[in-house]
Amino acid sequence: MRFAALVTPTPAAVDLLFGAESVFAPRVEGTLAATLPPADLPGLSLVADGVLWAELITDVGPVVGAPHGRRPAQAAALGVGQQAMQSAQTSAAARHAAAAPVRAPMVLRQSSMQPSSRASVMRAQQAIPLAAGVGVAQQESTRQQQGAGARHQHGLPLGQGVRSDHQERIRLRRRLRTDQRQAESVVTRGTVGHQSGRPLYQGVTVRHQQMIPLPLGWWQIAYPWPEPPFDPNAPSSPVALKFCRLADGTTALVFGCRPYVPPPPPGEVVVPIRRAYIVLNTITLVRASDGASLDATALTLQIDADSWTWGWDATIPGAQLALVEPADYGEPVELIANINGQSFRLLAERIARDRRFGQSRLRVSGRGRAALLAAPHSPIVTRHNDAAARTVQQLLGDALTDNGVSLGWAIDWQPADWLVPAGAWHHTGSYIEHAQRIAEAAGAYVQADPVTDTLRILPRYPLLPWEWATATPDIELPSAPVVRESIEWVERPAYNRVFVTGATAGGILGQVTRAGTAGNIAAPMVTDPLVTHADAARARGRAILADTGRQARVTLDLPILPETGIIAPGKLIRYTDAGVVRMGLVRSTAVRAQLPTARQSIELETHA
Repeated sequence: MRFAALVTPTPAAVDLLFGAESVFAPRVEGTLAATLPPADLPGLSLVADGVLWAELITDVGPVVGAPHGRRPAQAAALGVGQQAMQSAQTSAAARHAAAAPVRAPMVLRQSSMQPSSRASVMRAQQAIPLAAGVGVAQQESTRQQQGAGARHQHGLPLGQGVRSDHQERIRLRRRLRTDQRQAESVVTRGTVGHQSGRPLYQGVTVRHQQMIPLPLGWWQIAYPWPEPPFDPNAPSSPVALKFCRLADGTTALVFGCRPYVPPPPPGEVVVPIRRAYIVLNTITLVRASDGASLDATALTLQIDADSWTWGWDATIPGAQLALVEPADYGEPVELIANINGQSFRLLAERIARDRRFGQSRLRVSGRGRAALLAAPHSPIVTRHNDAAARTVQQLLGDALTDNGVSLGWAIDWQPADWLVPAGAWHHTGSYIEHAQRIAEAAGAYVQADPVTDTLRILPRYPLLPWEWATATPDIELPSAPVVRESIEWVERPAYNRVFVTGATAGGILGQVTRAGTAGNIAAPMVTDPLVTHADAARARGRAILADTGRQARVTLDLPILPETGIIAPGKLIRYTDAGVVRMGLVRSTAVRAQLPTARQSIELETHA
C-alpha cells in the first residue's frame, strides 16, 4: 500500500512505502517516521488511497477494520495496537499507541480512517440510502401507486345491477285481491231483532217513589212568603205544603193536620232506624268582612269540655293567601264556616304554606271568635270586688269590661248563683281566664257560642250519673248510623264524700256526701276563695263526686244527620246497640269535612 501525507507548510509531499502492495493482505506493515518540530504547526491532513478487506459497519463513510477493536473518533483519527497515549508537546515514537491530535505529520501502524470525501472500493459494504438512484441485485422496493394484476382477486360489491335466479323482492304498494277480508264497521242503519236502547230523558210515571224527608214547617215557592195563621184543621193550600210530623222512614205521606199531632217534647231528638242514611253535605268558607269565598278542600273543627271555644284547621289554595293575611298586626282575619247549615265564626291566627311541584296549598288554623278574649289579643288585667259584695255572675260581667265599659259579650249562666262578700275575690289574667276561674268555683265550664258573642257557663254535671237512668236524654241515638265505635274503660276512685272550704274571710266549710252512701271514702279537700255559700260548696262537691267510679269512654263516628246536626259537648245521649243501652254526656266533638264526606266524632262519658 502506498500512503501520501501532506504536511502544511512543508513545500513538498513525502512518499511512504509499506511492504507488499497486495490488496488482499490481511495486515499492513511498515515503518512510519515523523518529525515533530518544537513550534506549533497547522493541523495535519491525511489523504489515503488503497484497497482493504474490512468488516461492514453502520457508520457513514468507509471504515477500516483493525485487529484490536475500534478507537474513539479523534480530530485526526489515529489507530495504535494496545495503548492510548497522552498528548505530548514534544516528539515521541511508540510501537503501539493511540496518537493524540498533533500539529505535524506522524507515521502510524494502524489507523481507523475517518470518512473522507473521496470514494473507497470495498467488497461488501452496508449501503446507505442515497438521494440518487442505486442499482442493486436485490432491493426492498418502495410500493408504487401503479395498478397490479392477479389471476384471482376478491371482488368488491358493485353499485350496478346484479341478476340472480332468486332475489328478495321489495314489497310494492300495489292493490291486492283476496277471497276473504276483515270488513270494517260502517255507519249505516241496520235492523236487528233485539237492541239495547239509549236512555232518554223523558218523564216517567211510577206508582211508588222514594221521597226525600222534609222538615217541619211551611214550604213555599217564593220567598218571603207570608205565613198564614195556625189552624190545626185547615187543609194544605195548593201553594204551600205543611207536614205536621217528622218522616218515620215509610212511604206514607200525610197532608194536612187531621188529626193534630203535638210536636215532640222540647230538647228530645229521636234518630230513626233506617236501612240507609242519605246526607247531602255542604261546606263553605267565606271572609266575614266582604263575603269573599275561599275554596276550602278540607275543614276540621274540634272542641271539648275543657276548651272554651272551637279550634279549627282548613286547607285552601295557595293563590288565596291575600284573603287570609291580616291587614294590621295583631288583628286576624275573621272567617265564617258553614257545614251542613251550621255556621261558625273563626279567626285565622296561623298560616302555613306548602308548595310542591305543580301545586301550592295553605293550611290556615286558629280558634273561634272568643279567642279575642284570650292572649295574645286580650290584655292581662286584675279584677276584684273590694268595693262591694257581688254575685258570681256579676263578677263575671265585671271581668268582661274595659274601664267599666262592657266588651259586648253576653253571659248565659246556668249553674247556681250566690253572693260573694266584698274583698273575697281577686284575680289577674286575661278576660277568658277570669271566666274560667269563676266557672270552676261553680263546678261548671265555659263554652262560647259558635256564632254570637255569648259565653255559656254550663254545669259539668247537670244531672248526676246515678240519675241518668230515669232522665230524658237530649238525643236518642241508635247504632244504625254509627260508622265506627270504640270503648275505653277507666277506673277512678270511688269517692263518696268531699270537704269544700273558702280560703278568706266570709268563706265556709262544706261537707258534701253522696246520698245513700256511708260517706266513708273522702276525696282530697278543695279550697276556693269563692266558696262563700252552701250553694257554692254543693255545686263544687257535685262535680267532684260525679267523676268517680268505673267509667267507659265511648267514641262514635257518625254522619252529620239533619236530626242531630253537629252534637256539641254537654248533650245527654242515650246510645242503644244490640239491646245494650248506654247513657252518657258528650265531652268532646270533632268534625272532619272533606267533600263529598263530612263526619263527626263524639266522645261519651258513661258510668257503669
